[in-house]
Amino acid sequence: MAFNTAFAAINTYAHEQGITFAEALDSMKQHPDYSKPKRGRPRKEHPKENSPVSKRPRGRPPAGATWSGELQKFLAADGKEFQKVLTHPTTRRRGRTPKGTTWDEDRQIFVNKDGTDHQKAARVHSNRPRGRPPAGKLWDDDTQTYVDIQ
Repeated sequence: MAFNTAFAAINTYAHEQGITFAEALDSMKQHPDYSKPKRGRPRKEHPKENSPVSKRPRGRPPAGATWSGELQKFLAADGKEFQKVLTHPTTRRRGRTPKGTTWDEDRQIFVNKDGTDHQKAARVHSNRPRGRPPAGKLWDDDTQTYVDIQ
């Protein structure tokens, strides 16, 4: 059916029902047979029921392991079932070590080069407002205000 014919039919329906063209379109869209467009990226089709379902986990296989489709599990290089190697837990903080310190495994803390425990420096709290200072001004800690630059 051509667009002009379809619009003419909707327009005739609207006049017969005593409603506007927009209301007729809205009532047509409410019908359960009206196909609604799907938003976003189209999804992959679900596998058919008669196709074999693989239980292979998503993502890269573990290092040194390959997937066995027959056994439905990862196998190590020797052919046995792959077992994940547990690593020793550590409480070492992630990120860069503080300057002049090393990590002591026994005590699980950072140690200064002279052997004393590393203490994080306390930050001085200031009431200085966040952000860039006004043009031509500097923050004065004594008066807790911005002062003119001279």
